[in-house]
Amino acid sequence: VLNVESNAGTVLATTSQLDREKEKILEDKGVRIIKADNGKGNVNLEMLMDELYKLEIDSVLLEGGGTLNYSALESGIVDKVMMFIALKIIGGKTAISPVEGAGRQLMKDAIRLKDIVVSRFDEDFLVEGYLNQEDDLCSPEL
Repeated sequence: VLNVESNAGTVLATTSQLDREKEKILEDKGVRIIKADNGKGNVNLEMLMDELYKLEIDSVLLEGGGTLNYSALESGIVDKVMMFIALKIIGGKTAISPVEGAGRQLMKDAIRLKDIVVSRFDEDFLVEGYLNQEDDLCSPEL
C-alpha cells in the first residue's frame, strides 16, 4: 500500500485511536492521515468523504469486509457496487457475508442495483451495478 517511490499519494483514514508513533512513521513516509471518528471506534465515512472532497478526491474505492461494506451502504456514500463472485460454496450459518450489519429482513426491502454489467474472469464473475436511487439506504431498518 505504501509505495514511497510512486507519485501517487496515500491517504489513510483512521480514528483518533491511532498510535502516535505509528502516525509519525506514516507521516514521515508522506502519508496523509485523516482522522474521522464516528464515536463507536470506527471511521465516520460521511466525514471522511467531506475531507476527501476538500482534497479534490472525487472517486474512492472501498475494499473491505462485510462491516465496512454495510457501513458504506448505510451511510449513503455508495454510488456503484462492484462484487466478485467465485463459484465456490462455503455455506454454514456462520459463513462470512460480503455485507454484514443488520441487513434487510424482507426481499421487498433489499437494496437493488441497476445498469448491471457482468464480466467473467477465469472462473469468477464480476457484477457491476449502480444503486437504485429509489431505495432508502439510510433507513434505520438497514
